[in-house]
Amino acid sequence: MPRPPQDGKPHSRSPRRSENGKASRWISRSIVLFGRYSSKRPPGLCVDTDGSLRIVDVMREWGYEQGLSERDVLAAVQEHMLHEDGTLRFAIGSDPAGRIVVRVLPKRLAFSAGQRDR
Repeated sequence: MPRPPQDGKPHSRSPRRSENGKASRWISRSIVLFGRYSSKRPPGLCVDTDGSLRIVDVMREWGYEQGLSERDVLAAVQEHMLHEDGTLRFAIGSDPAGRIVVRVLPKRLAFSAGQRDR
């Protein structure tokens, strides 16, 4: 059973973002894996052929179990939306029903502008 907060305010179960963004980096990398590799997806998570995932599905199949909020996941995707060279990693949009969709873009080439993909 969780301890009651000492200051009387409710505490979030979401991971606190460290100064170097480790939690948001972990979240964004997890989303990338789900979008690109079917073997890395939680059972029940549906991904379109273009790498699109609905946030409500991500939360239901993975996020809530990790103690995350929808806001945590979207903030991580936004924070890590670009690769170091400025190319897109994610695109955010909505489906015809108005639900938020994150599209994981294809992996960059191993060598881009003379640098190795990390």
